[in-house]
Amino acid sequence: MKKNIVISFFVCLHLVACVKDYSTLTEFVVKNESSKYVKIKVSKFETKFYSTIDTVFYINPNSELKYSYEIDGENALYPYPFGIVADSATILVNDTVCVLFTRDTQKDKNILSIDYYTGGQVKDGLYRFIYTITNEDLTKTE
Repeated sequence: MKKNIVISFFVCLHLVACVKDYSTLTEFVVKNESSKYVKIKVSKFETKFYSTIDTVFYINPNSELKYSYEIDGENALYPYPFGIVADSATILVNDTVCVLFTRDTQKDKNILSIDYYTGGQVKDGLYRFIYTITNEDLTKTE
């Protein structure tokens, strides 16, 4: 009887050790390929701890901003740049509004929609999406 209990214990221990815990990382990169210093104001940006704040990002010319979200599940894509509740983003140059995006904006590009990012799955458990800001994007309203 004692032998059966010991064997059962090790079988259960082995089964627990074999359980895989999957999570998926989705990275978002915003590249500033323009020659201008860019400020991006995001309303209700979702932090990696899933709290929301209004925030401002600064991106130098020919630089980039990177942030990511990790969620449970194997190859579980997180499809919301800046978070699921982010409702607007404004790109400014010299504190002058160049482009305003809302979740429902239908333009050539929308920094809040993954549909306007390039990229995709890099490997199991990792996605990377890139949005590029160009001089042309910043001169459309000037």
